[in-house]
Amino acid sequence: MEDYGEPDATDSFSRRDGDLDAEAWIPEMLRYYAAFDDLLPVHRHPRSGFSDKVQLLQERVEALFKRDYEIGLIQNRNASPRELLCATYPLALIIPEQEKVYDGAKLNDTAVLATAVSGAVLSRARSRFPICVLIYNGKNICRSAGLSESLEYSAKSLSLWSLFGDRSKLIDVRKKDVELLNALRVTCVLDLMINKHMFMYGVPTATSEHAVPELYNSFSLCAVPYPGNEFFAHWHKHAYTVDNFAFDWRCEQEPHIPASMNALLPAGWGDYKRWKIVGHTQKYLLLILQTLLNGDGGLMIHCVSGWDRTPLWISLIRMSLWADGEAHQSLSAAQMLFLTLTYDWLLFGHRLFDRVKKGHDIMLWCFHATQYIDMPEYSVHTLKGAQPADSDVFERRKERLTQVREMFIKYYVTDVEPQHFKQRTNAQVTHLYAESMSVVL
Repeated sequence: MEDYGEPDATDSFSRRDGDLDAEAWIPEMLRYYAAFDDLLPVHRHPRSGFSDKVQLLQERVEALFKRDYEIGLIQNRNASPRELLCATYPLALIIPEQEKVYDGAKLNDTAVLATAVSGAVLSRARSRFPICVLIYNGKNICRSAGLSESLEYSAKSLSLWSLFGDRSKLIDVRKKDVELLNALRVTCVLDLMINKHMFMYGVPTATSEHAVPELYNSFSLCAVPYPGNEFFAHWHKHAYTVDNFAFDWRCEQEPHIPASMNALLPAGWGDYKRWKIVGHTQKYLLLILQTLLNGDGGLMIHCVSGWDRTPLWISLIRMSLWADGEAHQSLSAAQMLFLTLTYDWLLFGHRLFDRVKKGHDIMLWCFHATQYIDMPEYSVHTLKGAQPADSDVFERRKERLTQVREMFIKYYVTDVEPQHFKQRTNAQVTHLYAESMSVVL
């Protein structure tokens, strides 16, 4: 495995110039994260130079957020300087408090959220508690993992009571989770898990809010099962030649939306068992955008651990709103790609090396899927039901998503692919990415 060592002052990865072209940062960042094959969280790896590079990535993301948002920071530190709130979360959590173009009261108070976070750290699997990552239309868009179950909670809290029957402490910490969701003004929870419980050796380690409705009945709980990273091994196996493969709906959870949200459902929702993965993705995006436009409050999205399916959806939402000119308005395509790759995926703990090595190409699918959502019907301008003042808005949306997709593919193939995909022929790769690869091959 390549050792990148200490940052080099002449290396674009290591320079702190905020005006550097973000595209120059992308290949080095991808190579860096693709090189780590161990289980230690990347932020805490003892190898020389590691912390400096992660800190530089964090600073660059913060600078990009600051262009369009007033932000606050929740430092990823617990009582001890060496103890993290969450070992697989960024070094600092960026809280968008309000858009700079908005003159009203701030949507978020970082100090209030920091207090609420401190009580809810143990509530979710791997301590991946709910946190806001984007604001739109006066609503927070949040992410997390599924709820902790007895085994994991006991291990993290060093308490045997919840493991051997007394679940009162687990209930108490889940109440803190509810308080945090309320502080985030979340009213809708989108659960991507395909089962209500995640088991390890027959013992539940994570669970869905649907399994504890007595605590979460004040929220609109939406079961929106979406295939996990293993599912995309089918796509990998067929050398990316088949896009529209189907999800096996023989799972515990099927799509279920509260009756109060029926008006937000896209056409054809009841035919979900006929969906292929493209239609599956399109329908869910429409539901999410309608919820942001017409729902009562913010939303939270989570899967089991919150580092595969969750970043896929956070990234798609961020890119879709950006392409519409509704989020991160000042960012170029390269800056948006750098921000969503670095923050939504890698700093939030996506294990790139492991997923690529196994052929679980969920990150690749995320950016590939942008070609299926670049049409006017997936624009918030269309969903608002009003003709946009700018007649070129839909053309610009398609152009922006195409730029991000092709840039990602170029660097993924040249800077991640050589690490793990040497067995693939150029013909296999270019079958899907002929236009992008023409620059590379």
